[in-house]
Order: sequence, then C-alpha cells, then structure tokens
Amino acid sequence: MNSHLRKRPGGFTLVELLVVITIITILAGLTTVGIGAAIRSAHKAAIALEINELSRAVEAYYTKFGDYFPATVNLTNPSSANAIAFNKHLRKAFRNHTETPTSLTAALGNTSPGATLDAAETMVFFLGQAPTSLKLNPKLPVSGAGNPIALFTFNETRILDPDGDGFFSYYPKYGDGTFLAYFDHSSYAVTSFTQSGKGTVSPYFKSNTANDFINPETYQIISAGLDGQFGHVQASPNDRKVFPSGINYDPDGEDNDNIANFSEGRALEDLLP
Repeated sequence: MNSHLRKRPGGFTLVELLVVITIITILAGLTTVGIGAAIRSAHKAAIALEINELSRAVEAYYTKFGDYFPATVNLTNPSSANAIAFNKHLRKAFRNHTETPTSLTAALGNTSPGATLDAAETMVFFLGQAPTSLKLNPKLPVSGAGNPIALFTFNETRILDPDGDGFFSYYPKYGDGTFLAYFDHSSYAVTSFTQSGKGTVSPYFKSNTANDFINPETYQIISAGLDGQFGHVQASPNDRKVFPSGINYDPDGEDNDNIANFSEGRALEDLLP
C-alpha cells in the first residue's frame, strides 16, 4: 500500500511566529536598556568634564592670586569670622585694594541674604562673567567698575539667581535642576548647604574621623548627579560621609550618583568597594 507524505504548507506556524516575536521583543528590550545606559553614561561624563574644567579655572585663580577663594561670604556682621576671612583673602589676592566693610556690604547687599554668598554662588562670583562677579580692579575688585576676572565661561542659560540676591549659581546641563557646590579647605568643618527639595551637600571625608577631609589642602566641587539629589545632611559629628567606602551615604542612595572633582571623572557609586 502506497502512502503519501503530506507536504508542509509554506510559511511559519503560529508557534514559530510567536517564538520569533518573543525573541524580537527581548532583543528590542535589551537594545533599549543598552541605549539608556549609554545615554546615562554620556550625561555623567558631561558633568564630570564640566567639573574638570571648573577645577582648572579654580587652579588658575590660585596661580593668579595665591589663594583659593572662600566657599561662603557673609558680611552681615563685618566682625564675624567669615567676614574677616573674606577680607584676609582680598588682602592676599589684591594687595592694593581699598575696599572697606562699608563698600563691601554696599556692593554685596547690606541685609541677609543680600550680604551672603553661599557655596552655590561663589564660583560664579570669583570665576565668572556675571555683572556682580569679581572685577579686574586692583583697588576695588568687589565694589568698583571694570571687567570681571572671567577665568571660566559659564553658560549664561545655566547661571540662575533663584534667591533673587543678585548673585548667581551654576547648574550643570544634566543635573535635574541642582546647582554645583564648591567648598574650600578652610571651611570644610563649618560649611554645608541645602537646596530646597534637593537635599544637603557637604564636604566628603577620607575616613570617619574628625577633619580627615578629601582634598585637605585645596577644595571640593560636588554635583548632585543625574538624580538631582545630594543626599541627607550630616546629622551628628559621627555621621561623616566617607569616600570611597560609602560610609554614611544617604540610605536611599541619593549620594551614589553624585560626581565630584575627586571622583576620577565618575559617579561615587562607580568607585564603591
């Protein structure tokens, strides 16, 4: 008895089509994840590059004036330690200056917060080209006329004055609306700064030991990273944020993607042990 083999019709079966569709969906998902990771890496690299360029400008300022500029300036009380430190810096940077407490407070504003430059504003003030930036005027670098020092060209669309005091903070392009913060070594122990809704930024330590700061003789520049969150405030003397171990970082991970001038061009999380 002859048997005839049934020929398989052309094309794919329903099961085969479902398998192919599933594979394509998985591959598409992997591609999307890969592209997203690449974009995230590129944005982090852009922040790190800008911090590196700012560090060059800070070093150029140091070379020119023999001192790192202070992280905060508060002239509401001319006899305060902060005001005295600022005047000391001016005497070192501009040996022939004739600024007085009166001229300084008039230039910087005579009521709080007008007389205060904070950790978000000092880089634009000392390095930038804003109308209120430090001037190339040997006698009146703060209150006088003249061109700004302009050691760094800040993107004018990203220098903002959210508190309306006439002094500007700088915001990286990829940072979810969070400023860059600067701390000089002389103020590490007493300086932190809070941006509403963005957490509190403060200098990082090398160990959980008092005064054992990263960059103990220079400065720290810190970005909140892509999530736009600096992390929590140091709640106690033993709540020091230690780099690179990650000790006392924010429990929600908000410190992890912060980027700093000491993090080798990477986010802090990329250097966790």
